[in-house]
Amino acid sequence: MPTDGRRFRLAALLTGVLLLIGPVGPSVQQTRAQTTPPAAEDAPDEPGLARLRAARLTLQNPSAPAEERRDAGALLLASDDPAIRAMLHRAILDDSPPGARRAIAEAAAAMPATPRFIAPALGLALERAHERELETLLPAFRTLDDPASVSAVVGLLRRNPPLPPATLDLVGATLQHQVGAAEPRTPGGWLAWWDVHADDAPAEWYRALAEARAERVRALEEDRQLLSADVERLYRQLHAVTPVGERSPLIAELIRADRRLNARIGFELAHRTLLNARPLGPDVMDAALARLDDPDVLIRREAARLLDRIDPPDLGPRAATALAAERDAEAAAPLLRGLARQPQPNTGALITDWATHPGPARD
Repeated sequence: MPTDGRRFRLAALLTGVLLLIGPVGPSVQQTRAQTTPPAAEDAPDEPGLARLRAARLTLQNPSAPAEERRDAGALLLASDDPAIRAMLHRAILDDSPPGARRAIAEAAAAMPATPRFIAPALGLALERAHERELETLLPAFRTLDDPASVSAVVGLLRRNPPLPPATLDLVGATLQHQVGAAEPRTPGGWLAWWDVHADDAPAEWYRALAEARAERVRALEEDRQLLSADVERLYRQLHAVTPVGERSPLIAELIRADRRLNARIGFELAHRTLLNARPLGPDVMDAALARLDDPDVLIRREAARLLDRIDPPDLGPRAATALAAERDAEAAAPLLRGLARQPQPNTGALITDWATHPGPARD
């Protein structure tokens, strides 16, 4: 049996050894940390993860309906998870399982912009694609304007044997969207354009695209102006050939139109009718009254001017209501004249307030 002195020495030796090697098992605090569930704010987004898992299973299910696989592709394309992005790359390149490439490409084409991370895989798939797949893949390239993506589409123009004319038209339309060209080009024209820009530095490349888009904006504005002039001409002709007694419904329809151009034509025709000393039907007055609270200040001005000339019997109350919300002096001036002709109770402060504003309302 060890003596008390030996017991003391053994205990001290064991204590020293434990201090040197540290604890041999988890502490109480460590055990609690390992067994305590994470705080609610640190918990993963389980519903979001579940949706992604379900979308992945749907995309990888060849028997799933095409629309469901496309919706699944859209959900997965919006994820920034590296594993999901890698899976999408593989699915596009290998079309595995069958139909996955089509679902992803259609989902990308339906998005406001194709996600940039998927562009390299789409480019490789396009190079290898059979002619019948191009109609599915090309729409996904319309918003991809980086040189590599444009190069992949240009490469289709060099295929031998050449693609059919309808497919070449689709390729050209895709390139026009990618670079923002104002005018379509022939396949030879696109190849010549690419020869000029293929070796552009990034700054040169994006300057060329910016200039192309600016030219397209100018061309679209010219087209818009020509079309607007044509719309005005046709509505005036329609007004001219419409019997006098049937013109008010046409004018009212134009005034109610959502497009500012149509409404402006309607107001112009209404003023011309009054200038010719012809009456306007109540539907025109109702249409003008309805535009007094329009968000477009130009429409409110036109409506107020027309009502000032027509002076319908119920203008006073409507003018008072419109003036209470109006902030534009040009729109307010005709309404104040109408209110002066048809005074309304409790509008003195409103009139006084507008009288202190410099400009047409005070004048």
